[in-house]
Amino acid sequence: ERTRTLKTQMEFILGATKTGLDIIDGEFNIRYIDPQWQKVYGDPTSRKCYEYFMGRNDPCPDCGVGKALKDKAVTVTEEVLVKENSRPVQVTTMPFQNDQGEWLVAEVNVDIAERKRAEEALHLFKDLVEHSSDAIGMSTPDGRHYYQNEAFDRLFGDVGDCPPETAYVDHTVGKQVFDTILGGGSWQGDVTMFKKDRTILDIFLRAYAIQNQDGRILGLVGLHTDITEQK
Repeated sequence: ERTRTLKTQMEFILGATKTGLDIIDGEFNIRYIDPQWQKVYGDPTSRKCYEYFMGRNDPCPDCGVGKALKDKAVTVTEEVLVKENSRPVQVTTMPFQNDQGEWLVAEVNVDIAERKRAEEALHLFKDLVEHSSDAIGMSTPDGRHYYQNEAFDRLFGDVGDCPPETAYVDHTVGKQVFDTILGGGSWQGDVTMFKKDRTILDIFLRAYAIQNQDGRILGLVGLHTDITEQK
């Protein structure tokens, strides 16, 4: 009864998290598939995994099954389940021997659709930042600079670990900006700053704190618009 209860709980968790579990032999035959996945793909009897999951006539390129059995080591790959609207999954393939000494693999297939969407959004954000006409720089709360886009580099060069306020013609303004942000606020307004050749620029600055969900400040970001010609 305890075994049946545990099995039911495991199957519920697999279904709720869109995690698939299967066991494959060295000839790519399906030896086991969890019931939730079987509802999607049907009876696995006498089916090859590449045909059952992917609709292919031969093993998938870079298949983790063959590699795991050859190296006798766990492999991790990313696959797209074409029969499930190209749903992306991360496949962890683990080789093991059964009681008869036969080598098989267990595959745990974890849904990564949300992660892929986040990666795409991050890639889009990075493209927007990199090609922005505004000079964008990021630093840690203690002022160590760790990111700058191309526009920032053209204006200010590599600021490295220079104290942030030294970029401002009026150091007191620079200190005011950073104190405001470190207090959890934001700051915007016109400032004068040194260009990398030490000439003076008029800048419209927007500066913000990067905070986590608990409100802890993880870093600072500044968007610098050159308004020298406008001035």
